[in-house]
Amino acid sequence: MKQCKSTHRKIEQSKAEEKNSCHKTELQKLLAQKKRVKNQLKVYDQNFLANTGRNPTRADKEPMRDTYKLYSNLKQHIIKLELLVRTAQDTNVDNTGDSDSEGETEHDQKSQIQLYEEVGRGLLMK
Repeated sequence: MKQCKSTHRKIEQSKAEEKNSCHKTELQKLLAQKKRVKNQLKVYDQNFLANTGRNPTRADKEPMRDTYKLYSNLKQHIIKLELLVRTAQDTNVDNTGDSDSEGETEHDQKSQIQLYEEVGRGLLMK
């Protein structure tokens, strides 16, 4: 019976590592996209300063509203993915030990989901 639990645990860990790898890949893409969008915003500000001799006000940035929204959404999504990657890594480290209680893993997963939801709500409130 212990061998079955051990095999099952290894399979679950392998699935979790694969999912975490996908999260890391998506995170890298989002970080690159965030960098490009931030650069667009900087270029706009620099061009505005060069043309007018002053920094743009909030009203002056209105033409870039969609870009600012995109940047904000990217930042929120990145924070959520970083949390998922970090908790998945923590869970993988915790699950490498031989625990006889499968309830702990389920409890950890529920805790991660709750934490993820709380972070999501906190970001939306800002």
